[in-house]
Amino acid sequence: MDGAELFSKCLAQATGVIRQVRPEQLANVTPCTDWHVRDLVDYMLSELTAVPTLLAGAVVEVADLPSDEAETTVDEAAVDLSAEWQLAADAAELAAAEADPDELAHPVDGVVSNDLYLRRVATDLLVQAWGLATAIGMSLSFDPGAAQAAYDYAAALPSVVQPEACAAEPLPIASTASAQAKLLALYGRSPTWRSTS
Repeated sequence: MDGAELFSKCLAQATGVIRQVRPEQLANVTPCTDWHVRDLVDYMLSELTAVPTLLAGAVVEVADLPSDEAETTVDEAAVDLSAEWQLAADAAELAAAEADPDELAHPVDGVVSNDLYLRRVATDLLVQAWGLATAIGMSLSFDPGAAQAAYDYAAALPSVVQPEACAAEPLPIASTASAQAKLLALYGRSPTWRSTS
């Protein structure tokens, strides 16, 4: 599975979760320390919006942490959130499909091929989608092929890339666990976490 296909599969799963977010859930806590649902969606939307620009070879600064003082991108109305997300998703998926996998992308922390950049964004979106789903009381089962490809990508890294508020040490996991469980454990996510909101 190449980076563009992985991105498409993970984006579809993230989109399915975003569509379920209701305005009254924006203040729910998430597995990301100090982040509520609003903050997590802001981060995911910011990451997704940057995809076409980065695939075009531009150098952009993508903020890892939404500021409490900054104007958020998430509207109070979930229907507006879904529409805003879908616009960004459509643009990102088109850019991913058309991108030369060997050309270079310039995320804020280095230079990688478009293929590796798409794998990175895909993996992050999948993990964050799980956190978002859990925060709103929704169950999310990863596409098995996407989960395995995302895990294979992340497990080969010296350390996984996470926004500061979501950074967590990897958790121990059995080698016989599912790809989803191993991916979440690699990102320090416990399947037993539940929102207290």
